[in-house]
Amino acid sequence: MSSESSVLECRNVTAHYDIGKGIRVRAVDDVELSVKGREILGLAGESGCGKTTLMRTIYRDVSPPLRVVSGSVTIRVKDGEEIDIYKLSDAELRRIRAKVLSYIPQGSMSVMNPTSRVKHQFFEVFRKYGRFKKGEILQQVKGRLQELGLRESILESYPHQLSGGMRQRTVIALATIMNPSVVLADEPTSALDVVYQRGVVEMIQNIRDMFGTSFIIVSHDMGLHNQITDRIAIMYAGKIIEVGKTDGIFSDPLHPYTEGLINSIPRIGGSKKLEGLSGLPPNLANPPPGCRFHPRCPYRMEKCAIEEPPIFRIGDRVVSCWLLEGK
Repeated sequence: MSSESSVLECRNVTAHYDIGKGIRVRAVDDVELSVKGREILGLAGESGCGKTTLMRTIYRDVSPPLRVVSGSVTIRVKDGEEIDIYKLSDAELRRIRAKVLSYIPQGSMSVMNPTSRVKHQFFEVFRKYGRFKKGEILQQVKGRLQELGLRESILESYPHQLSGGMRQRTVIALATIMNPSVVLADEPTSALDVVYQRGVVEMIQNIRDMFGTSFIIVSHDMGLHNQITDRIAIMYAGKIIEVGKTDGIFSDPLHPYTEGLINSIPRIGGSKKLEGLSGLPPNLANPPPGCRFHPRCPYRMEKCAIEEPPIFRIGDRVVSCWLLEGK
């Protein structure tokens, strides 16, 4: 890996949806991304920009029409060994899931089996890795729930008997019970009110602090990213266009798209008029030439419509925008 502190790296990852008649949707295009140890990395952008597809690609949850065209996803496990996710057999991949790399997709109800008590869903996770003594497992699970501030009584409940916030926290506990190195969480606070959102945020932070787990948090909610993440990667039209420390991104966004996302956040007591981004994201079956954001960009230059900008490094920030040329 290029960085000794990275636990996961995506190199030049490209993934397309082949939807027939020669039409190819370029949902993830030449993505470079890394996650550091004990880091919460945010992945932000409008709906349809490729965030969920990138998470599925990292997790190797890939089936037609989605196809990985190129690139690699490498993860460093806790003994220092490096694993290329796309060089594993299906059996090897199943063995590392939950133990090394875990994924929380959108919608807690769709993740949990509605016909099974919560305790049996924990048993199922352990069963996949050869653990069958339910008494021992139950004691371990109870200990974990106590560490995470969850009631033991939820183990006897069915998912529909739990509130939305408790379901989501239970799903996070299920996804992290085997102490994976990295957890991918797709919209973990969507559809929750602010009280339950805070509970989920605190739980993720506690898991990071107690067990050293790294997270990638996917959300279009910039306020959530400001609250929980250490760094943010901004994604637009299948590409990562800016990456930097969260405080730096919010205090001084360098890409015009990032600036637009931050300017659209409502602020308590703020008198500044909110400014939404004009226009719509491009059709990824036929993206515009040059910079994909240029049709919506208030600072666009002639060059932006012709040539795709390279990655410019400004301090600890990486930005793909011609405005940064020469800086």
